[in-house]
Amino acid sequence: MAGNIKGITIEFKGDTTKLSKALKDCRSDARDFDKELGYIDNSLKFNPGNVELTQQKLTVLNQAAESSEKNTNELKKALEQMKADGVDQTSTEYRELEREIIRAESKQKDYNKQIDELKKKSSTLGQIATKIGEFG
Repeated sequence: MAGNIKGITIEFKGDTTKLSKALKDCRSDARDFDKELGYIDNSLKFNPGNVELTQQKLTVLNQAAESSEKNTNELKKALEQMKADGVDQTSTEYRELEREIIRAESKQKDYNKQIDELKKKSSTLGQIATKIGEFG
């Protein structure tokens, strides 16, 4: 299939929408989670042992990882739909979608890595608190 393809419509999250809007929504979700995580991280700089902030960060990271996984899966479905529709794999839209999948997968890996690190840190802090409680 040759030529310039404009205005590709795909099914994304159950709605048919333009590819550019779907990609914008994915980026917006990630940006919102990153912004909230930034606020929490900033607060943790001033109070690193705060249990409430640590719990908030873990909650937001879990939500972000789940959202990122859903977005990645939806983007992959959209790519498969484009392939099935015979869209030229060298088209700008196709390449943009591939890049967005790579970005989403990277975000998902980063969120999961942060979750693992935070769980290890929380476990260590819990062990220290238990030891302190034994002496008190």
